Amino acid sequence: MKNSDGVKSPLTSDKKVLLQDYSDEENFGISSSDSVGKGPSRKTAGSSWSYFILTAYMCGWSALWSCLLVIVVPSQIEAMVGEKQKGTSLGIVVAIGGFNSVIVPPLAGYLSDRTVTRWGRRRPYMVGGALGVFVIMLILPACKSVAMFSFFWFLLQTASNFGSSAFLGLLPDTVPEDDLGNASGIMSVSAAVGQMLGAGAGYLRPSIGLFGVYFLLAVLHVIFMLVTVLWAKETPGLQYASAPNGPEGGDGHDAPGRKTAAVSEFFADILRPFKSHDFRWVYITRLLVQMGIYSVQEFMNYFVGDIIVPGNRKATQTTTSVLLAVIVVAGGLSGFVCGKLSDRFGGKRKMFVYVAGGLMSLATFSLIYALSFGIVVMSAFLFGMGFGSFMAVDMAMVVEALPSPEKAAQDMGVWHTALVVPQMIATPIAGVILDRVKKDIGVHAGYTAVFTLAVIYFSLGTLFVMKLKNIK
Repeated sequence: MKNSDGVKSPLTSDKKVLLQDYSDEENFGISSSDSVGKGPSRKTAGSSWSYFILTAYMCGWSALWSCLLVIVVPSQIEAMVGEKQKGTSLGIVVAIGGFNSVIVPPLAGYLSDRTVTRWGRRRPYMVGGALGVFVIMLILPACKSVAMFSFFWFLLQTASNFGSSAFLGLLPDTVPEDDLGNASGIMSVSAAVGQMLGAGAGYLRPSIGLFGVYFLLAVLHVIFMLVTVLWAKETPGLQYASAPNGPEGGDGHDAPGRKTAAVSEFFADILRPFKSHDFRWVYITRLLVQMGIYSVQEFMNYFVGDIIVPGNRKATQTTTSVLLAVIVVAGGLSGFVCGKLSDRFGGKRKMFVYVAGGLMSLATFSLIYALSFGIVVMSAFLFGMGFGSFMAVDMAMVVEALPSPEKAAQDMGVWHTALVVPQMIATPIAGVILDRVKKDIGVHAGYTAVFTLAVIYFSLGTLFVMKLKNIK
């Protein structure tokens, strides 16, 4: 791992610093040999199957969120508020969830990095988060107002963010730097498998009903979480020590002022990663690309219903599910291939991002002229090719850019906000633009304005990759 100045970090040596602020291992009854797997802390490359097991969590997570954001929630909000306010109302709901996701991921990562249990430091949060998601998913289909839905949507985001933030810490914990592209490519395949399952759940909605879709997605999320939790090796990680006085060591009392210092450190650590030049620009580029994604993704169901199959709600659901499946297949293939190629080309990532950003921009621009199902399918395939390769290579880049390996989950939690801050910005902006332009000019003009704005986001997010110094 390199720091922002391109210097090899001493933290990549065999003897890991497990807790920077609690570095006295004897006080906690911890030693390097106590890590999961009981072996040395050196990270070794794994097989494609081991990486799939490691990233299986993404299958359930992606199934849930792709189906909710693209198919289920837009149609549920439209049923609550009607045609004229659907864009603005959807923007409000998504923004509320985005506000949650700015605070929770860094906090979850901070806690996960400092958690010492016999099950490791990631698993407890992954299990707890998935169980919380399961319960809340049973409540959401019963919500009859935007206010009630927004409240439980906020709680759903909270539970999910705790689980996913801890999970994201597993990749930098376990994967060596020269195998990041391969692991990220497998992760994109896991996400694609989940998104395909999500598309299938959305396709089944007319048959199994709204509650049935929510229940199915919740079950999938728990199942794939268990695959990673039960069979993936959490190394290098922390284990609950067998010391007589427990993990606190000594007499079990905190040092004076430690809790106050921890709170201050948490808030300081939110900004700390941005002192790294490459982390800062990886964050900015991903944020801009997500701005484009949330300007397109959230309104695809409405676009299909207004432009491709106007007035046919059942066809809207099935058509949107088919388009999501096309994006997923193309994205899974391109992500897997580009992730591996970026490793084989000596860790060169930028060129893949340039091509990916260009494909997403071209696909989104073509939607402006897409008035038939065939053209939309072609656009979806192009978008999926760009989306999949970008996601795989970008994940490898952010892991390379992490400034503090011993605080991997926390820094990944900070980076995770780049994925969700756009929910608070891009979706509400696009929703207001869509509703107002549709009212003042026309339906097609509304989507033209939104898609044009998305192309601008994609273009800027792609061009700013050139600002990275230590990532090829």
